[in-house]
Amino acid sequence: MSSIFCCSNTKPYKNRTLSHEGKFCAFIAWSQYPKESTITSTDDAPNTDDVTLAIQLVKQINYGPLESKRYFAKTSEAFVEVPEKWLIDANFEKLNT
Repeated sequence: MSSIFCCSNTKPYKNRTLSHEGKFCAFIAWSQYPKESTITSTDDAPNTDDVTLAIQLVKQINYGPLESKRYFAKTSEAFVEVPEKWLIDANFEKLNT
């Protein structure tokens, strides 16, 4: 298992409220409880019909190189960490917000 966030005061990098802010806030609220997550294998990933959204979590310090990318899919129960290949195979559409 790896830690979801490296610090406890994580927030968006933009100082204005965006149209998808509620989805991000739901992810932050969920991440406060499990503190750690293990990536789900492609075989164990949720059914795409049960997923309402996916979040890409990028670790980058002071606009330097990307240190990591992780993906979380929202099911009816909670968020599940999924591999990037699963998102590509499911043909998710990216929103830049």
